Amino acid sequence: MGNSEKEFIDEQVRRMQRVRLVISAVVFVITLILVIGLALI
Repeated sequence: MGNSEKEFIDEQVRRMQRVRLVISAVVFVITLILVIGLALI
C-alpha cells in the first residue's frame, strides 16, 4: 500500500516537473518572439 502510494506521488511530481518545463519553454519562446519583434520595429 505504502509503496504504490509513493510511486503514485513520484509520478505526480514527475508530471508536475514536465508541465513546468513545458510552460517555461513556452514563456521563453514568447519572450524571444516579443524581443525580436520589438527589435525589428
